[in-house]
Amino acid sequence: MNKKNFDNYLNKMIPSFFGMPICSKAVNTKELLKKLNKNHIKNKEYIEKKLGNELVESYFTSKVFIAALKMKKKISINNTKKENLYNLLKNIRNKKKYFKKKFKNA
Repeated sequence: MNKKNFDNYLNKMIPSFFGMPICSKAVNTKELLKKLNKNHIKNKEYIEKKLGNELVESYFTSKVFIAALKMKKKISINNTKKENLYNLLKNIRNKKKYFKKKFKNA
């Protein structure tokens, strides 16, 4: 199995989702490919069994994945702050209209 086919296969196993990196960018595929070539393995089911846990562990602990996760967290916090600010301004406008009507004749 060559590197390009192996990268494509790993990307199908762990695809990118919602801004997270693809598997071949986050994991050092050269080391995994060397392990496979030492054992002369070409069966994809065997690859999933033997390297599945190692692949998942290396993907979720990679620097690229953690950086993407932190960026996603920052974006979600900023969006939450904007939503809270929008709701606060909306409530203030409603209160302002209420008090204008109530104290119009005073």
